[in-house]
Amino acid sequence: MSQPPLSVSIRRLEEELGVQLIERHSRGVTLTTEGALVVEQAQEVVRVADNIRLFAKESLGGTRGLLRLGFVGSATFNLIPSLIPRFRALFPNVTLKLSEQVSAEIVAGLLSGDLDAGLLRTPLFDVTGLILTPLSVDRLVLALPYGHAFAERSEIKLEDLANQAMILWSRTTEPWVRTMIDINFSAIGIAPVVVEEASHIHTMLSLVECGLGAALVPSIVRRSSPDRLNFVDLTCKGSPIELGFAMAVREGQGRPLTANFAGVAIEVLQQNSG
Repeated sequence: MSQPPLSVSIRRLEEELGVQLIERHSRGVTLTTEGALVVEQAQEVVRVADNIRLFAKESLGGTRGLLRLGFVGSATFNLIPSLIPRFRALFPNVTLKLSEQVSAEIVAGLLSGDLDAGLLRTPLFDVTGLILTPLSVDRLVLALPYGHAFAERSEIKLEDLANQAMILWSRTTEPWVRTMIDINFSAIGIAPVVVEEASHIHTMLSLVECGLGAALVPSIVRRSSPDRLNFVDLTCKGSPIELGFAMAVREGQGRPLTANFAGVAIEVLQQNSG
Protein backbone atom coordinates (compact mmCIF):
# COMPACT_ATOMS: atom_id res chain seq x y z
CA MET A 1 0.00 0.00 0.00
CA SER A 2 1.51 3.32 -1.04
CA GLN A 3 2.20 6.02 1.55
CA PRO A 4 0.34 9.35 1.48
CA PRO A 5 2.22 12.06 -0.53
CA LEU A 6 2.81 14.14 2.62
CA SER A 7 4.48 11.23 4.40
CA VAL A 8 6.69 10.62 1.38
CA SER A 9 7.67 14.30 1.25
CA ILE A 10 8.52 14.36 4.96
CA ARG A 11 10.70 11.26 4.65
CA ARG A 12 12.54 12.76 1.70
CA LEU A 13 13.13 15.96 3.67
CA GLU A 14 14.43 13.96 6.64
CA GLU A 15 16.83 12.14 4.34
CA GLU A 16 17.99 15.40 2.79
CA LEU A 17 18.52 17.11 6.16
CA GLY A 18 19.88 14.04 7.89
CA VAL A 19 17.62 14.46 10.94
CA GLN A 20 14.34 12.95 12.11
CA LEU A 21 11.58 15.52 11.99
CA ILE A 22 8.64 13.56 13.42
CA GLU A 23 8.09 10.69 15.83
CA ARG A 24 5.80 8.10 14.29
CA HIS A 25 3.62 5.98 16.58
CA SER A 26 0.30 4.15 16.50
CA ARG A 27 -1.74 7.18 17.59
CA GLY A 28 -0.22 9.53 15.06
CA VAL A 29 2.92 11.66 14.86
CA THR A 30 4.61 14.34 16.95
CA LEU A 31 7.36 16.77 16.09
CA THR A 32 10.85 16.07 17.29
CA THR A 33 12.92 18.93 18.71
CA GLU A 34 14.65 19.26 15.34
CA GLY A 35 11.29 19.10 13.59
CA ALA A 36 9.94 21.95 15.71
CA LEU A 37 12.96 24.08 14.77
CA VAL A 38 12.49 23.31 11.08
CA VAL A 39 8.80 24.28 11.29
CA GLU A 40 9.71 27.54 13.02
CA GLN A 41 12.22 28.40 10.30
CA ALA A 42 9.77 27.40 7.57
CA GLN A 43 7.15 29.73 9.03
CA GLU A 44 9.70 32.55 8.99
CA VAL A 45 10.47 31.82 5.33
CA VAL A 46 6.74 32.00 4.53
CA ARG A 47 6.47 35.31 6.41
CA VAL A 48 9.43 36.76 4.51
CA ALA A 49 7.98 35.58 1.21
CA ASP A 50 4.66 37.22 2.05
CA ASN A 51 6.47 40.46 2.90
CA ILE A 52 8.39 40.35 -0.37
CA ARG A 53 5.14 40.01 -2.28
CA LEU A 54 3.67 42.92 -0.30
CA PHE A 55 6.75 45.12 -0.84
CA ALA A 56 6.73 44.33 -4.55
CA LYS A 57 3.03 45.17 -4.82
CA GLU A 58 3.47 48.45 -2.91
CA SER A 59 6.54 49.40 -4.94
CA LEU A 60 4.66 48.72 -8.16
CA GLY A 61 1.86 50.98 -6.94
CA GLY A 62 4.24 53.74 -5.86
CA THR A 63 3.38 53.49 -2.16
CA ARG A 64 6.74 52.15 -0.97
CA GLY A 65 10.35 52.79 -1.91
CA LEU A 66 13.08 55.43 -1.94
CA LEU A 67 12.69 58.81 -3.65
CA ARG A 68 15.87 60.88 -4.03
CA LEU A 69 14.71 64.44 -4.61
CA GLY A 70 16.75 67.49 -5.57
CA PHE A 71 15.17 70.95 -5.34
CA VAL A 72 16.16 74.55 -5.96
CA GLY A 73 16.19 77.02 -3.10
CA SER A 74 13.07 78.90 -4.16
CA ALA A 75 11.06 75.71 -3.54
CA THR A 76 11.61 76.24 0.19
CA PHE A 77 9.47 79.40 0.20
CA ASN A 78 6.09 77.87 -0.54
CA LEU A 79 6.33 74.22 -1.61
CA ILE A 80 8.74 72.13 0.45
CA PRO A 81 7.36 73.09 3.92
CA SER A 82 3.84 72.04 2.86
CA LEU A 83 4.66 69.26 0.41
CA ILE A 84 6.94 67.05 2.49
CA PRO A 85 4.62 66.65 5.54
CA ARG A 86 1.65 66.07 3.22
CA PHE A 87 3.45 63.44 1.15
CA ARG A 88 4.74 61.64 4.23
CA ALA A 89 1.24 61.52 5.68
CA LEU A 90 -0.15 60.01 2.47
CA PHE A 91 2.78 57.67 1.76
CA PRO A 92 4.38 56.73 5.10
CA ASN A 93 6.28 53.79 3.57
CA VAL A 94 8.22 55.99 1.14
CA THR A 95 11.66 57.15 2.25
CA LEU A 96 12.56 60.64 1.04
CA LYS A 97 16.17 61.69 0.57
CA LEU A 98 16.14 65.48 0.11
CA SER A 99 18.89 67.66 -1.28
CA GLU A 100 18.85 71.40 -2.02
CA GLN A 101 20.86 71.92 -5.19
CA VAL A 102 21.33 74.39 -8.01
CA SER A 103 19.61 73.64 -11.31
CA ALA A 104 22.78 72.46 -13.06
CA GLU A 105 23.39 69.90 -10.30
CA ILE A 106 19.78 68.69 -10.42
CA VAL A 107 19.88 68.15 -14.19
CA ALA A 108 23.23 66.35 -13.95
CA GLY A 109 21.96 64.20 -11.07
CA LEU A 110 18.84 63.20 -12.98
CA LEU A 111 20.76 62.30 -16.13
CA SER A 112 23.35 60.28 -14.18
CA GLY A 113 20.74 58.44 -12.12
CA ASP A 114 21.87 59.93 -8.81
CA LEU A 115 18.46 61.62 -8.41
CA ASP A 116 15.00 60.21 -9.03
CA ALA A 117 13.23 63.56 -9.35
CA GLY A 118 14.00 67.26 -9.30
CA LEU A 119 12.03 70.41 -8.55
CA LEU A 120 13.41 73.28 -10.58
CA ARG A 121 12.65 76.39 -12.62
CA THR A 122 11.81 76.26 -16.30
CA PRO A 123 12.27 76.69 -19.20
CA LEU A 124 15.29 74.40 -19.58
CA PHE A 125 16.91 75.51 -22.83
CA ASP A 126 18.65 72.81 -24.90
CA VAL A 127 18.19 70.04 -22.32
CA THR A 128 17.29 66.58 -23.59
CA GLY A 129 16.67 63.31 -21.80
CA LEU A 130 14.28 64.68 -19.18
CA ILE A 131 10.50 64.60 -18.84
CA LEU A 132 8.94 67.65 -17.16
CA THR A 133 5.67 67.78 -15.24
CA PRO A 134 4.61 71.46 -15.00
CA LEU A 135 3.59 72.40 -11.46
CA SER A 136 3.05 76.16 -11.52
CA VAL A 137 3.83 79.42 -13.31
CA ASP A 138 5.46 82.35 -11.54
CA ARG A 139 6.85 85.70 -12.66
CA LEU A 140 9.98 87.67 -11.96
CA VAL A 141 9.88 90.66 -9.64
CA LEU A 142 12.55 93.18 -8.74
CA ALA A 143 14.08 92.76 -5.28
CA LEU A 144 15.43 96.03 -3.87
CA PRO A 145 17.24 97.06 -0.69
CA TYR A 146 15.18 99.01 1.80
CA GLY A 147 14.98 102.70 0.91
CA HIS A 148 15.88 102.26 -2.77
CA ALA A 149 14.60 104.97 -5.12
CA PHE A 150 12.45 102.43 -6.99
CA ALA A 151 10.91 100.96 -3.84
CA GLU A 152 7.80 103.16 -3.86
CA ARG A 153 6.89 102.40 -7.45
CA SER A 154 4.10 99.94 -8.18
CA GLU A 155 5.80 98.64 -11.31
CA ILE A 156 9.20 98.73 -12.96
CA LYS A 157 9.92 98.32 -16.65
CA LEU A 158 12.97 96.27 -17.53
CA GLU A 159 14.37 99.21 -19.50
CA ASP A 160 14.36 101.27 -16.26
CA LEU A 161 17.21 99.03 -15.06
CA ALA A 162 19.67 100.19 -17.75
CA ASN A 163 22.08 101.75 -15.24
CA GLN A 164 21.05 99.80 -12.15
CA ALA A 165 23.62 97.64 -10.38
CA MET A 166 22.29 94.09 -10.70
CA ILE A 167 22.84 90.82 -8.88
CA LEU A 168 22.00 88.08 -11.37
CA TRP A 169 21.92 84.31 -11.38
CA SER A 170 25.18 82.53 -12.13
CA ARG A 171 25.52 81.30 -15.71
CA THR A 172 27.34 78.22 -14.41
CA THR A 173 24.90 77.00 -11.78
CA GLU A 174 21.59 78.52 -12.96
CA PRO A 175 22.18 78.78 -16.71
CA TRP A 176 18.55 78.50 -17.82
CA VAL A 177 17.06 81.24 -15.64
CA ARG A 178 20.05 83.43 -16.47
CA THR A 179 19.58 82.79 -20.19
CA MET A 180 15.93 83.77 -19.95
CA ILE A 181 16.88 87.02 -18.20
CA ASP A 182 19.62 87.76 -20.74
CA ILE A 183 17.17 87.16 -23.61
CA ASN A 184 14.75 89.72 -22.17
CA PHE A 185 17.47 92.33 -21.66
CA SER A 186 18.74 91.71 -25.18
CA ALA A 187 15.22 92.11 -26.59
CA ILE A 188 15.14 95.73 -25.40
CA GLY A 189 18.76 96.45 -26.33
CA ILE A 190 20.15 96.67 -22.79
CA ALA A 191 23.26 95.08 -21.30
CA PRO A 192 22.68 94.83 -17.52
CA VAL A 193 25.28 96.18 -15.11
CA VAL A 194 26.16 92.95 -13.29
CA VAL A 195 28.03 93.58 -10.03
CA GLU A 196 27.59 90.12 -8.50
CA GLU A 197 26.37 86.65 -9.48
CA ALA A 198 24.71 84.20 -7.11
CA SER A 199 23.80 80.52 -7.22
CA HIS A 200 21.29 80.39 -4.37
CA ILE A 201 18.20 82.51 -3.81
CA HIS A 202 18.98 83.11 -0.13
CA THR A 203 22.46 84.39 -1.04
CA MET A 204 21.00 86.65 -3.70
CA LEU A 205 18.51 88.19 -1.27
CA SER A 206 21.25 88.71 1.31
CA LEU A 207 23.38 90.57 -1.22
CA VAL A 208 20.41 92.77 -2.11
CA GLU A 209 19.78 93.43 1.57
CA CYS A 210 23.41 94.54 1.90
CA GLY A 211 22.74 97.23 -0.69
CA LEU A 212 24.99 95.79 -3.39
CA GLY A 213 22.31 95.97 -6.05
CA ALA A 214 18.88 94.82 -7.22
CA ALA A 215 17.92 91.31 -8.31
CA LEU A 216 15.31 89.57 -10.45
CA VAL A 217 13.70 86.82 -8.38
CA PRO A 218 10.55 84.65 -8.47
CA SER A 219 7.60 86.53 -7.01
CA ILE A 220 6.92 83.71 -4.53
CA VAL A 221 9.92 84.76 -2.43
CA ARG A 222 8.24 88.01 -1.41
CA ARG A 223 5.95 86.01 0.92
CA SER A 224 8.74 84.97 3.28
CA SER A 225 11.51 87.53 2.85
CA PRO A 226 12.95 90.03 5.35
CA ASP A 227 11.12 93.32 5.90
CA ARG A 228 14.33 95.11 4.93
CA LEU A 229 13.70 94.17 1.30
CA ASN A 230 11.24 95.71 -1.14
CA PHE A 231 9.70 93.91 -4.10
CA VAL A 232 8.28 95.65 -7.16
CA ASP A 233 6.38 94.10 -10.06
CA LEU A 234 8.40 93.90 -13.28
CA THR A 235 7.39 94.02 -16.95
CA CYS A 236 9.18 93.71 -20.26
CA LYS A 237 7.41 95.25 -23.25
CA GLY A 238 4.26 95.52 -21.17
CA SER A 239 4.11 91.89 -20.02
CA PRO A 240 5.38 90.03 -16.96
CA ILE A 241 8.46 87.85 -17.38
CA GLU A 242 7.14 84.40 -16.59
CA LEU A 243 9.10 81.39 -15.43
CA GLY A 244 7.76 77.96 -14.69
CA PHE A 245 8.23 75.49 -11.89
CA ALA A 246 8.29 71.80 -12.73
CA MET A 247 9.18 68.34 -11.55
CA ALA A 248 11.73 66.62 -13.77
CA VAL A 249 12.55 62.92 -14.12
CA ARG A 250 14.91 61.15 -16.48
CA GLU A 251 13.33 59.94 -19.71
CA GLY A 252 12.37 56.28 -19.41
CA GLN A 253 12.61 56.34 -15.60
CA GLY A 254 9.07 57.41 -14.76
CA ARG A 255 7.64 55.41 -11.85
CA PRO A 256 4.32 55.37 -10.02
CA LEU A 257 6.22 56.73 -7.01
CA THR A 258 7.34 59.89 -8.84
CA ALA A 259 3.88 60.28 -10.37
CA ASN A 260 2.36 60.13 -6.87
CA PHE A 261 4.83 62.76 -5.68
CA ALA A 262 4.00 65.07 -8.58
CA GLY A 263 0.28 64.69 -7.86
CA VAL A 264 0.74 65.72 -4.24
CA ALA A 265 2.93 68.66 -5.30
CA ILE A 266 0.23 69.94 -7.65
CA GLU A 267 -2.39 69.55 -4.92
CA VAL A 268 -0.28 71.47 -2.40
CA LEU A 269 0.49 74.30 -4.83
CA GLN A 270 -3.20 74.66 -5.66
CA GLN A 271 -4.04 74.87 -1.96
CA ASN A 272 -1.27 77.41 -1.34
CA SER A 273 -2.46 79.63 -4.18
CA GLY A 274 -6.12 79.40 -3.15
